[in-house]
Amino acid sequence: MFTIIAVTEKQLTAHDVQRLAHLHDPDPVIVHVVVPFHEGGLVESLDDLALGHRPGDDDVPDADQESVASDAAASSVQALLAGGVSEAFGTTAPSDPVVAVREVADRVQADEVWVFTEPHLIQDSFRRDWGSRIRREVPLPVLHVVAGTDRLLS
Repeated sequence: MFTIIAVTEKQLTAHDVQRLAHLHDPDPVIVHVVVPFHEGGLVESLDDLALGHRPGDDDVPDADQESVASDAAASSVQALLAGGVSEAFGTTAPSDPVVAVREVADRVQADEVWVFTEPHLIQDSFRRDWGSRIRREVPLPVLHVVAGTDRLLS
């Protein structure tokens, strides 16, 4: 039995669900999905500009961020269960995602952490991305991929 923490910016894609559900076949897999609220700030704004996103393209009002994250966690759990994982749980992280992952890892005795994000040029270049930060703080293997692809980050 493998216990995986899946950190994601939005609902897991079908591709990501299949990878999580079947990478350790035939062993059963339990997945704990963590969806942090958007952090916002200067670095994130620079990343958006570097990637050609216009201000306001995906802006979610602060009051709605928890709801969006909660919906993404619930949808991801449903997709994982339908995709073949033994058990799946979801939570949101209103604080630092690294702290949330560390707390979940301690509570569930996780085997590994998977981080699914879009590329963040500034954060990835300076190792301020979630995958790099989690590697420094959580003593587990961490796989950081571009959501919906097989492309590895960090």
